[in-house]
Amino acid sequence: MKVNILQSMLIFGMIVVGGEDWTAPFGASAITNEAPFTAQLGVQPQFINKGKGLGRRVAQLAVRMEP
Repeated sequence: MKVNILQSMLIFGMIVVGGEDWTAPFGASAITNEAPFTAQLGVQPQFINKGKGLGRRVAQLAVRMEP
């Protein structure tokens, strides 16, 4: 099933960019409002770092693709 989604994305010319390392293979994600990541604490730094890492990878790819 997941492969079908990736295949469809590629057919329509989309580029799939994963996370920076093995801890974020599918890009950025976060857990909130669930122990031990409660809403009072906000989004934890490790999740914010995942988002920054994905943004960095997308930016690097965009620079490489620039004509």
